Amino acid sequence: MKIIDFHTHILPGADHGSDSLETSLKQLELSKTAGVDIIVATPHFYPHMHRLDKFLERRCCAYSTLADNTSTRILLGAEVLLCDKLENLENLDALCIEGTKTLLIELPFSTFRDSYKNSVEALIDRGYNVVIAHADRYPKESIHKLLEVGAVLQLNVSAIAKLFIKKHVKRWLEWGVVVALGSDIHMLNQKSYKNFSKARIKLKGRFNLIMQESLKYIES
Repeated sequence: MKIIDFHTHILPGADHGSDSLETSLKQLELSKTAGVDIIVATPHFYPHMHRLDKFLERRCCAYSTLADNTSTRILLGAEVLLCDKLENLENLDALCIEGTKTLLIELPFSTFRDSYKNSVEALIDRGYNVVIAHADRYPKESIHKLLEVGAVLQLNVSAIAKLFIKKHVKRWLEWGVVVALGSDIHMLNQKSYKNFSKARIKLKGRFNLIMQESLKYIES
């Protein structure tokens, strides 16, 4: 079984997740302590702030720097902030996990609007696999609206490692709509991969099932 960290900020200088190659290499060392085999690099992409071509150039340069110094398997993706009409963004496929139609989408920390649901539905209708990043952070009512149109969920391992898992998070796990787990590591947060190990223990067999689902989303 491959262990996949679906949500990371480990590319040096690509966003505020890592300030240097040295930091990124230390992050990768931390990932090894949790037995992670595959890392999906998901630097932030804000449609209202970033030009896509500049973002892709920055991401490519950061990846090249890191890949030359590690044997860890790293897949390129992005954490894309949801906005109205995101489905109309030109060259959207470049933000998917490489070689797939899988988009990791972050929700705005503002009042949920029906237009957000409409954009997610439009993305799914166009063949994208929409995975909601750190779904545990948002009001469950907002997430349920997105589940209705076919979105699936990524949880941060911090939400699982807590003494008590929230009831609605447990319900999502039981429903089978959680297809990925992520450290969401920024800089050298020691808890990120300690929580990954704790989540593996707490979830038991369900952890393996989630990893199997994650593999489908990084290969399809």
